[in-house]
Amino acid sequence: MGDVKRKLIIETAESLNYQTPRNRLGKRLGAIAIVHFLDPAEELGDPYYVGLRIGIERRCKEQRINAVTVRRDQIGDQNSPGPSVRAAIAIAAEPSDDSSWMAPFGQNIVFADCTAPNRKFDTVETNLRDAMRETLTCLDSNGAKRIAFVGLGKELNSEHRDEVRYAAYCEWMREANRFDASMCKVSNDGGDRHWERLGYGLTVDLLDNVVQPDAIVAFNDGVAVGVYRALQETGRSIPQDVSVVSFNDVSVAQFLTPPLSTVRIPVETIGETAVDLLVERLRGRRVTKHVTLETDIVWRESSRRSTGL
Repeated sequence: MGDVKRKLIIETAESLNYQTPRNRLGKRLGAIAIVHFLDPAEELGDPYYVGLRIGIERRCKEQRINAVTVRRDQIGDQNSPGPSVRAAIAIAAEPSDDSSWMAPFGQNIVFADCTAPNRKFDTVETNLRDAMRETLTCLDSNGAKRIAFVGLGKELNSEHRDEVRYAAYCEWMREANRFDASMCKVSNDGGDRHWERLGYGLTVDLLDNVVQPDAIVAFNDGVAVGVYRALQETGRSIPQDVSVVSFNDVSVAQFLTPPLSTVRIPVETIGETAVDLLVERLRGRRVTKHVTLETDIVWRESSRRSTGL
């Protein structure tokens, strides 16, 4: 074989990450752990995370990977997954969480729509900033001028980092010279993820303002349920008096009265993508990937809108 042909073969094999058949057969993926930072009751109370786990489990089934769900505090005890579990997907991890659970997995961890401790780990997230800005632009174009935000002001368990939806709301409002602190009803405590209760309490406070909102953007659909209750108890009609838009598009959103306009987050796709990233890692990929998925706004009867939307 000539030098030119040998060089071409080497370059082609390198570009395709070629492995011999023997090496490919020897590269067993084993099992993966779904490390859940919510207890079962918290997960059942937040359908978003149920959908995320379903997406992970479905892709694992397609890839014939055994997925073992463990709670963070089980890592290292007698309930911990065995040595065949070489990798993990983290759900609902927060920056303040103890990172010692990560030690058994090395760099073979993907953070699924939650915050990694540093940028060397793979992540999958959604573009919530642009989704919020698009939502506000659409509400504004349809006549809403006093748009309120109800939800979290800081990332859960963080005193310093603004929650991305709230940060994007403030940014858009300031750019439009319409920021009004009285229109921001936020909590820095998720209340153990009792979202409806949080949304109800914050909206009751909002409605005590002299200046009343003509639209409310809720942190998520659970918060929006509380917003609905507060508006309806005070005799306000949705959307005639106040439009309501939210985030997530969990199954309950379309069954509210009226059906809820909401930003659809591709939660099951997040889970599937996390598994795909983990498989790439286990097959030898070294370069870190941060994947951002886009969202769609689903306009329903809870918001006033033009026929063009």
